[in-house]
Amino acid sequence: MSWLLALEILAWVMRLGMVPVILRRRLPPPTATAWLAVIFLSPWLGVPIYVLFGDARLGRRRAKRYRSLIKLTRSTPRLTQQQRDLLEPHVDPDSVPVAVQADRVGGMTVLGGNTVTLHDEAGAAIDGLIADIDAAQRHVHMLFYIFADDQTGRRVADALIRASARGVRVRLLADAAGSWGFFYGGLADHLTNSGVSVSRCLPVTLLRRRLRRLDLRNHRKLAIIDGNAAWTGSQNVVDPSYGHKKLGSWLDLMGRFTG
Repeated sequence: MSWLLALEILAWVMRLGMVPVILRRRLPPPTATAWLAVIFLSPWLGVPIYVLFGDARLGRRRAKRYRSLIKLTRSTPRLTQQQRDLLEPHVDPDSVPVAVQADRVGGMTVLGGNTVTLHDEAGAAIDGLIADIDAAQRHVHMLFYIFADDQTGRRVADALIRASARGVRVRLLADAAGSWGFFYGGLADHLTNSGVSVSRCLPVTLLRRRLRRLDLRNHRKLAIIDGNAAWTGSQNVVDPSYGHKKLGSWLDLMGRFTG
């Protein structure tokens, strides 16, 4: 048997073997058809692409933990307790479908009594975040995909250390892959030694970091200060020129919510 014939047989094994794999996932017909078309056209290209991007399952253990957390946050006692603090907003008739969809999908009622200030300049957003941390009296809770060991990261880290030094409870959760340099460059240890509670989100090994699914990482950016002010949006705790210094700075949008 020539090696060309062996490769052709292997290609057909890959094509036919992927049929039950894709059908078993019960994807929408157009999606399943598209994947099968790519794989049958070029199995050597289609199968690796499917392995990298086609399967969005996180594993049984993480799925079980996720379901338990959702059950907790949507439990009747918890929702009943929150009802005492709800202020129902006046919703513009054109916005009612969006509010209803957010309620049904997220499981949480749209609230009133809130204000938001938008920041589209990275420096102003980081300055505002640091100002809120410096004003914190009870707690600072942060979750970011990228917390970098660079000038921006060290400025925010210094603010967290100052807050911890005056008795504020400070907790930081960062994605283990997105913040790899933060955890292994010394800044995370410096924060921990200064009284800040630092944890990895979705831990990875060195090998798994190289094979990580970027679309399945924790890309949230959240900062909650004293339960009165919150920051969220698309900006990470990293210099704006991160990743492409020759092309300029990232343009992100952050919102500061109060209420």
